[in-house]
Amino acid sequence: MKGLSGSSLAELNEACLAIDARSGEILDCNPASADLLGQPASALIGNTWQRAISCDPDPARVLAHALQSGRRTILPPFLLRGPNGTEVAVGGMLIPALVYWWLNH
Repeated sequence: MKGLSGSSLAELNEACLAIDARSGEILDCNPASADLLGQPASALIGNTWQRAISCDPDPARVLAHALQSGRRTILPPFLLRGPNGTEVAVGGMLIPALVYWWLNH
């Protein structure tokens, strides 16, 4: 998938997911996302963000509303839980026109 200014997601240093706003399906992700979420890209792509991103209900609700609103949204910092139970503080930005969500940690 080609994104900003013709760059592919793989070229971005920050974790980045392409999410279908209607279905919540992860359409694409870069290696930084796979590393951060502790899953291979093949396990993330085609999965829903609700299954791939483990966090408390409040941040998940904010992300769901942001996707549905169709507006650019800066997500507040929250804790992401990895598959081994480790927590990482992240923040993010949703850009609906491009359907990208950056995770900054």
